Amino acid sequence: MKDFQDIAHGKYAPGFFGLLALRVVGDIEADGGILMRRLGLAVPPRSVSALLLLADGPLSVTEIAQQVGMTHAAVIKNVRKLLELGLAERGEDEHDDRRKPLHLTAAGVERAAAVARFMREAANVYQALFDEIGIDMFEGMTRMEQALKRKSFAARFNLPDAETR
Repeated sequence: MKDFQDIAHGKYAPGFFGLLALRVVGDIEADGGILMRRLGLAVPPRSVSALLLLADGPLSVTEIAQQVGMTHAAVIKNVRKLLELGLAERGEDEHDDRRKPLHLTAAGVERAAAVARFMREAANVYQALFDEIGIDMFEGMTRMEQALKRKSFAARFNLPDAETR
């Protein structure tokens, strides 16, 4: 019986790129969560982008979703953690009763500053890792995302009537 690693990295490489990317992201998220807890930052890794965006001022869930390129539902889930931790609150928009912008609490402002310092260090760690492997993965993934926006993965197959986004 063949080992899956042999199949994924041999015969079908790079066809299992998505699986490998998910594993790497999972490892980074797990380690990031451990590091943040050790440093007393207690912010779930998936909530960091919302926290840092809110450090610049109030935003609605829709505005956060647009800026980070995530679904509204995913942002609601991530923001809920900030609300539960007392780092953010819902506000009122005096011009639009439907809009409930989020803003950081005093604790959230402090935590965002500490998380920003952590993220600057994380950027240095990533850069050292990219130097070690000889590939700037951030640049590569950014280019890949842009290419897939121009032409979806499905549309790149030579199939009749491939569904595209």
